[in-house]
Amino acid sequence: MNERHKNFDHIPAHSNSEVADYLTKFKACVEGYDWAVESCTNMQEVWNTCKPEWIIWLVTETDCCTERDQREFGLAAAQQVEHLITDQRSKDALKVKRRWLDGVATDEELETAKSAAWVAAWEKRAAWATRAEWLASRAAAGAAWAAELAAGVVAQAANASRAAAGAAWAAARDTQAKWIRDNLKPDFTRGAK
Repeated sequence: MNERHKNFDHIPAHSNSEVADYLTKFKACVEGYDWAVESCTNMQEVWNTCKPEWIIWLVTETDCCTERDQREFGLAAAQQVEHLITDQRSKDALKVKRRWLDGVATDEELETAKSAAWVAAWEKRAAWATRAEWLASRAAAGAAWAAELAAGVVAQAANASRAAAGAAWAAARDTQAKWIRDNLKPDFTRGAK
């Protein structure tokens, strides 16, 4: 849900209030908003049936999931492309992030690993490594951007025609959406509490 509503005047008066109110609050894109209010009776139905990029938007741009859920998703997205990561510092950052989420690693350990992974990512970029390798290193370093970067890594790794890259991007998004639906439980009332 990228293209943001600029004008909400087009919203019909009979719109499903729960869906319309929630998506308006978080400035959903016009296409996603229109689809959801026309096709779904509640936000759980939106969650269960929306496009992969829209469920990723729900996790990362709204309050339906906890911060921990968002971090788990970021790590899962980075792990999706772990096989493309060649620098051990970046691989270690993923392991430390897992340990940190499990309450085993300290904030200091996480910060150290994250800093090392960012150094690795910038070294790869400075050395003009392949774009896929650089994006994979960045995915390990920045969990907040991991989903976007992971999809980019898969698309770049295809290193083929635009159609093949688009298919790789879509497959990465599909995998991420499946992970979200299998592992996260949204609470669409979180902000109302």
